[in-house]
Amino acid sequence: MRGTRGVVGVAALAAALGGLWLSPALQLVPSAMAQSPSAAPASPQSRPSGAPRKPAAPPAAAAPAGPSAAQLAAEQAQRQRFQAECLACHGVGGQSQQPEVPSLAGQHAFYAITQLFLYREGRRANPVMSAVARGMSDADMRAFSELIAALPATPAGVDGAATDPVRMRRGAELALRHRCGACHGSDYTGGAQVARIAGQREDYLRLVLGEFQSGARLGYTTAMNETLAGLSPDDLGALAYFLARVR
Repeated sequence: MRGTRGVVGVAALAAALGGLWLSPALQLVPSAMAQSPSAAPASPQSRPSGAPRKPAAPPAAAAPAGPSAAQLAAEQAQRQRFQAECLACHGVGGQSQQPEVPSLAGQHAFYAITQLFLYREGRRANPVMSAVARGMSDADMRAFSELIAALPATPAGVDGAATDPVRMRRGAELALRHRCGACHGSDYTGGAQVARIAGQREDYLRLVLGEFQSGARLGYTTAMNETLAGLSPDDLGALAYFLARVR
């Protein structure tokens, strides 16, 4: 059964996120170079013929302004909120230890803020995530996405279990045949608004692949739904197995 919200159009999503993603530090400000007539330099004073010109004194360098105490306190409060609201479920350092809960470590900031936006606006369904995102301001989503992007990526295959070479080869063949790397990158680490899937939890990958295949989850376009059409449950399992362990 397909989701009731429809496909999230790339153009519409980009328009909605355009102003949201720009932090205040990245927004353009008017040039300070224009001067009013009253600020124009005075005409040089007359000087004796042949007298050497006195070099102009270099402008004094302005001392860089550091963050204020209020800014530091706000950043610390935001980090504490991130720990409580995100890492309580997604694990210390963003490395999930809960079944079917994704790791956040290594995800890209723009992908993270896109998903938070979709949850907040009701365009992606998950009761827990929707409740968390509903109370977020634009500034909260920027801060959380930047904190997520700063988490080191989860190493692949850290559970110490031996890797099944047959399943790895089968998963690699399926990923190549269905061109997973065309969007997620040749190393499956994603980029911008595309998820990092390399090293993600295997059970979460299997869950999400099934949701895309059934139409229960929709992406920016129908690409994922169409790509996974016709794959067997064993194929989806092999893909998830391979991507969770790919290095």
